[in-house]
Amino acid sequence: MLYTNSSVESSFYSLSKYLFPKNIVVQMANETDWETSLSELEEHQINKAITKRKKEFRAGRNSAKRAIKLLLGQQPEAISVKPDRSPDWPLGVVGSISHNNNICIAAVTLSKNYCSIGFDVEENIPLENNLIQHICTKNEILNLNNPVIAKYLFSVKESFFKAFSPIKMAYLDFLDAEFSWFVEETIDIDHEHIPIYRFKLEHLSNDWEFFRNVDIKLSALNQHIYCVATLQKK
Repeated sequence: MLYTNSSVESSFYSLSKYLFPKNIVVQMANETDWETSLSELEEHQINKAITKRKKEFRAGRNSAKRAIKLLLGQQPEAISVKPDRSPDWPLGVVGSISHNNNICIAAVTLSKNYCSIGFDVEENIPLENNLIQHICTKNEILNLNNPVIAKYLFSVKESFFKAFSPIKMAYLDFLDAEFSWFVEETIDIDHEHIPIYRFKLEHLSNDWEFFRNVDIKLSALNQHIYCVATLQKK
């Protein structure tokens, strides 16, 4: 496995200032995070996993613990796995972890400010044509003026589902949520013009009123798509 190089890491942190609210702490896994052993409890939870999964789990937990230390001033001994396979965050913390091939990123914040957050990283390649109808609603398909948007919508819905699940403890299909989108701003990173997209929830099959103000931003950089969904407390 090829781990994140310094230029990708530096570019991501530059981008993260535009994607994430200031009170969310983000950490990308470094080269040692994929190999560094975890607590006895965490290692036990992955003792039957394949090597690739063990590396991803360690990278996620190590980067998440580092983010929590930056957030709270102290690092938890363990971030165990809940029955639904999601991270069991420390009291007072909500967060999200995502990995894709050689990249792993954790985002955390205080639960007194946010109901939940969801983060997703994807490889920036087009969605296969035969998958579009299973990911995008009819209205979304009508507005696909750029073929890459279908893959963006996949990432948006992955992020949103991560923010939705801890609150409702329910399953959503990709067609259960519908979004509109626009380019909010364009920024310069490494001499490239990078659009920042904002996505608005237009329809949800389950409790739309509660989630209608979810804030979702997305951008693509260095062959990857990064998307974050945040739901602030009122």
